[in-house]
Amino acid sequence: MNLQTRFTKALDVGYKNFLSRDAVKTIFSYDNRLREELHKECKLHQIPYKVPSDLMVQNVNDPRKTKVFNYSSQLVNHDFFFSGIISQDRFSEDADLGAVNLKPGIDASFGSFNELRTQLIEVGNSIFGDGWLWLVYSPERSLFSLLCTYNASNAFLWGTEFPKTRTKEIVPLLCVNLWQYAYLQDYGINNKEKYISNWWNLINWSVVNNRFQASRMEPL
Repeated sequence: MNLQTRFTKALDVGYKNFLSRDAVKTIFSYDNRLREELHKECKLHQIPYKVPSDLMVQNVNDPRKTKVFNYSSQLVNHDFFFSGIISQDRFSEDADLGAVNLKPGIDASFGSFNELRTQLIEVGNSIFGDGWLWLVYSPERSLFSLLCTYNASNAFLWGTEFPKTRTKEIVPLLCVNLWQYAYLQDYGINNKEKYISNWWNLINWSVVNNRFQASRMEPL
């Protein structure tokens, strides 16, 4: 299910105990604006419009096309964030589906799932300004870790020299949106911690596990 479809399904009901209908509408409006601005920038620079992930990779190192990168990267982040949470029409399903396969690696890296939750909340709440918090996996070290990125940057571009190759140093598995537009409407200035805690309860560990398993099958 693509991001536009997920938004359409959530516009009337929101995400239970996480994002209200109005908050989803705000994010949806911002996402649409990003797409409109990206189209404008592509036209300005005479770039064929492609999927945001391709535009992000192709323009990351070109200072003349900073806006193309920013808009496309933020759209990639949006999609990755929403695809990692349980959809609003599947609340009866087990949010921990897939966690059993991740448990050995999570325990080795953080001590336990509960400790991972604690660190995600603490690190996310401490981020100053707008950004993203990621759970990533290092195939080389066989370890999970947390990574903070700011503004429109993301973990897909970490530790690599684009556009030559995609990084194999880390594999993004999960992220939470920590831009103020994502949580301010429902949680206010002082409750970002609650926002992250509620997000944790909706993580689709089946999706996270699928991303993890795919990373293990890719050659380094």
